[in-house]
Amino acid sequence: MSKISDLVSATALVANDLLAVVNQSVTRKITVQQILDMVTIPAVTRTDEKTITSLIERSGSGTLTNVYVNKAGQVLATGDGASYANGSGVSADYTDGTVLVPIKKADGSYPNVVKVFAGTYRSFYALDDVGNVYSWGLNSQGQLGHGDAANRLVGERIEFFVNQGLTITDVVCPIYTGGARYNAFFLTSDGKLYAAGHNSNGQLGDGSTTQKETPVRCGTLTGISNVYVGGSNAPFAFAINATGDLWSWGYNGQGQLGLGDIVQKTSPVQVSSITDVKEVIALSGLSATINRGSTLIRLGNGTVHATGNNAFGQLGQGNTTQVTSFTQISALGTDVTKIEGAGGYNISFYAITTAGLVYAWGENSQGQLGFGDTTSRNTPIQVTAGISGTVTDVIGCRANVNPSVIVLAGGRYYAVGDNGKGQTGTGDLTADLNTFAPILSLIGTVIDVKWYGLNADACAMFLLSSGRVLIAGSNSNGMLGVGHTTASHSYTPIEVRI
Repeated sequence: MSKISDLVSATALVANDLLAVVNQSVTRKITVQQILDMVTIPAVTRTDEKTITSLIERSGSGTLTNVYVNKAGQVLATGDGASYANGSGVSADYTDGTVLVPIKKADGSYPNVVKVFAGTYRSFYALDDVGNVYSWGLNSQGQLGHGDAANRLVGERIEFFVNQGLTITDVVCPIYTGGARYNAFFLTSDGKLYAAGHNSNGQLGDGSTTQKETPVRCGTLTGISNVYVGGSNAPFAFAINATGDLWSWGYNGQGQLGLGDIVQKTSPVQVSSITDVKEVIALSGLSATINRGSTLIRLGNGTVHATGNNAFGQLGQGNTTQVTSFTQISALGTDVTKIEGAGGYNISFYAITTAGLVYAWGENSQGQLGFGDTTSRNTPIQVTAGISGTVTDVIGCRANVNPSVIVLAGGRYYAVGDNGKGQTGTGDLTADLNTFAPILSLIGTVIDVKWYGLNADACAMFLLSSGRVLIAGSNSNGMLGVGHTTASHSYTPIEVRI
């Protein structure tokens, strides 16, 4: 914030939200440290080094290290340092706010980083303004792309792409859902796709099941615009081009590739029955002994189709029967504008319509569907309780076993679902929220929201237009970055110390 009036408004908002917490103190227990964090007013001016411009590019990951990009083009990190994930140079947690991740160009200077990506488990990737990729952290399966399996203390440029004259525009990694299967996908400026790392299910798409420590081409794909991958326990992938043609490959034990069978594919295969794909949600799912992979797609005509496992009715067909080809969810009609998923293990799906309505279906053991109960639904049902106004966004947490969900409605954020570490940011200590509640203390204009964490240690991050970051949830390993570990987690959004 840069104006005194903004600070006055911010103070009023904090006071109102704090009063809401105090008024419900019989059932809510906020620590002294959390109250102090809530009422801390940020400085009027912020340097480029202390102004955050980007959170991780996708919700999820499988680590307790949080990473950010600042206005100076540097990467900052906090939390878990095992396998050198936080870039502090030692394999130890960093809890005193954030630390600069050392990333070096060939001449020793720091690159101008524009995006940062979380790998499957303690691996990280940074993209600079000229399309070079740097990676650091865990590299046990060659997922960092440096031609070996040695961990990296600092961000090193992936020389393969430089030597091949390739410019990278995106990095996509499976979300950690159990199983030591780590890999990464790299999209080039001319629409080719490369991958490195674990490959036992053919998920690298190079026609083999052999681990690759140097990036390899995914089939002969060209003109690709977007890549989507499932979780790490049973990895599979999708790619689409500008016209919405769809390809799939990797694990297929439940028919999640949508190819009409349950046969694993080691090279990309076009899903000929589907065209004009705009969005893909691929979730692996897992029980103690059963993989539960399911895939949801949205087409340009506003229809939604699903395939794969259907143990909780997540395919939206009114039953729990598994299917192996994409099948339209007729209950959603033809006016869906966005789809989302939640739960790395037990799968729930969500859809927003042109009228600004939100629908939910699938697994519901933590109340994440928002219907006031924990009963799963096998067909989409409109969610109305607890939210007010037109719904314009939905963000699902795929990082942990028990899912949580955030929606933006009427200009305010609401959350529901697993709240064991306070990650809903609602100030409520209830372990599982089954009705949406407003998120407290979001001071300023929110421009990005991401879920992050590992297993039950999840948190929600909010990037403000002022360059501040607010965060709620688990403080395991100091991942909140608030400069202390006095409180094991925060039930309301508090500011990350940059």
